[in-house]
Amino acid sequence: MDYVGIALVALGTCGLVLALEWGGTEYAWSSATILGLIAASLVLLAAFVFVETRAKEPMLPMGLFRSPVFLVCSVLSFIVGFAMLGAMTYLPTYLQYVDGVSATASGVRTLPMVVGLLGTSILSGTVVSRTGRYKRCSPSPARLSWRSPCS
Repeated sequence: MDYVGIALVALGTCGLVLALEWGGTEYAWSSATILGLIAASLVLLAAFVFVETRAKEPMLPMGLFRSPVFLVCSVLSFIVGFAMLGAMTYLPTYLQYVDGVSATASGVRTLPMVVGLLGTSILSGTVVSRTGRYKRCSPSPARLSWRSPCS
C-alpha cells in the first residue's frame, strides 16, 4: 500500500475543498488563509504526483496517463461528472429559491433528468458492450443528432 500517496492526496484535496468553501464567505479570496490553503494544496498534490512516480505499489500509477484511451476516458469522466453533479445539485436549489416550490416538488421536477441520465447510461453501456466500440459513443457535435445512439 502507498500510505504516503494516500495521505498526500487526502490532505491536498481537503485543503483545496476548504479553500473553495471558505473563499468569499468566511475569508476574502485574497486573504492569507485562502491563498495559503491553495498554495499548500498545490504543493501537496505535486508531492503526490512525485511520490506516485517512485512508489513500488502506487495508488494511481502515473504510467496510465500515457495511454490515450485512459487519458480521454479520465477527461470525459471528469467533464460529465462535473456537469451531472452540478445539474443535480444546482437545479433543485434553483427550483426551491427562484420558483418557490417545496423540496418534494423540486425533486419531482428533476425526475425526468434523472430518468434520462439512467436510460442513456444503460443504452450507451449496452451499445458499447455489444459492439465493443466506445469511440463512436463519445460526444461530438456531429454525433449529437436524433438518428440513433452512437450513430
